[in-house]
This record gives sequence, C-alpha cells and structure tokens, in this order.
Amino acid sequence: QMQRLESRKKRRFIQEIQNSGEHVKLSCRKLGEKEARWVAEAIKGMGTKLKRLDLNHNPIKDAGVIAIAEALEKTPNLRTLSLNTVNLGDAGAIALAHAIKKNQPVLSIKALYLQANQIGDDGAAAFGDAIRSDSSLEFVSLSWNRIGSRGVTALARGLETNTTIESLNLEHNSRIGNIGGVSMAKALKINVSLKDLCLRNHNNNRLNHPALDALQYSLYFNPSLKSLLIHNDTPIDGFFRTILETRKRKEAS
Repeated sequence: QMQRLESRKKRRFIQEIQNSGEHVKLSCRKLGEKEARWVAEAIKGMGTKLKRLDLNHNPIKDAGVIAIAEALEKTPNLRTLSLNTVNLGDAGAIALAHAIKKNQPVLSIKALYLQANQIGDDGAAAFGDAIRSDSSLEFVSLSWNRIGSRGVTALARGLETNTTIESLNLEHNSRIGNIGGVSMAKALKINVSLKDLCLRNHNNNRLNHPALDALQYSLYFNPSLKSLLIHNDTPIDGFFRTILETRKRKEAS
C-alpha cells in the first residue's frame, strides 16, 4: 500500500513539472533528495521545452544536485538554473561544473544562481575549470559561500580565457584574501567580457593593499569592466568607481 501511494505521488509530481511550461518553479517546496531525483527524471522528459528551473530554498543537498546535473544533457534549451540555499557543498558543485563542461556546446545555460550554500575551494575550482573554454554562461552567482583564495584563484584563471561571462558575484566569501584578489586582478588585465565583479563582504574579505593596488592597476588595461565592488560601498569602492567613470568618459570623448 505504501509503495503504491509513493508511486502515485511520484507520478503526480512528475506530471505537475512536465505540465508547468518552460519555467519550472519549485522554490520553497520542502523538497529533499528523493524529490530532486524525481525532478531530474521529469526534466529529462521535457527536452527542449525547459528554459528555466528554480529549486531555491529546498534541502536537496549534494545528492539532489548531482541528480539534476546528470539530467542536464537532456535539457539543451535550459537558460537559467537557480539553486540558491539548497545545502549544496563541494561534491554537488563539482558534479554540476563537470556537467556544464561536458555538455558544451549543447548546453546553453546563461544564468547560474548558487547563492547561500556551502561551496568551498574544491567546488569553485571545478567551476574555474569549466569556464576556461567558452561556454554559454553570462551570469554566475557564488555569493554567500565558503570560497577562499584557492577557489577564487581557480575562477580567475578560468576568466583569463573565458569570453562569455559578463557578471560574477563572489560577495560574502570571507576568505578571498590578497592571493585571490591579486589573481583576479591578473585575470582582469586579460579578460574582455566581464562587466560586473563583486568581491565585497560586510565584515572582512581580507583584501588589503597588495590586492587593492593590483586591482586598481588592472582597471587601466581592462576595456569591459563597468562595476567593481570590494568593500560594501566604502570610499575604496568609490575610488574604483571614479576610475571606471573616468575611463568611460575618455572612451566617449
């Protein structure tokens, strides 16, 4: 009896997803790992129909994200994947990054939201590797995670060759440090697509003069950056904003 009820519940849930159109909204549904596997099964059957998947604020954890990652090869038209606050750690992040890399250029995700999880340096490094080659990604948010200097350095190395990402949000990763900041400055001297970069933290992202000097210097070489946030709208951010605005005026004249 219990198995029949569970099977019926699964069928109804999958049908709900597949009937929901190109935007599947499943945020705040108290879904767990089991339901995430059902979601993966459902979206495999949607094919090119699916364009946006929101699973925010569901404790699907690494196992659930791994199931979603494995299903991505069947969703070539997916444009936005939102996995904010899903208890995602490095294992799930690595699986997702590998899926994005493996399925290029078929997969066409443009916006990836991974805010407020537990992604650390290993997960960030996997994304750094994934974005080395050109992909469809344009917006990536890894804010409110646990990424330190090693992870930021890996992301920076990926940006050195990436030509599609326009916005990278690393806000509230408190261990970026000078090594991460200097690595990002090096990437900015090479990258030609990034327009918005956020490294700020309300408390302390451990960026000081070596990194700040390197970031300032990089702005004179970077032709595309429009916004650089470091210290939560302090005079330091105002200083960088002045440099960018001055450069913009010179380009317009």
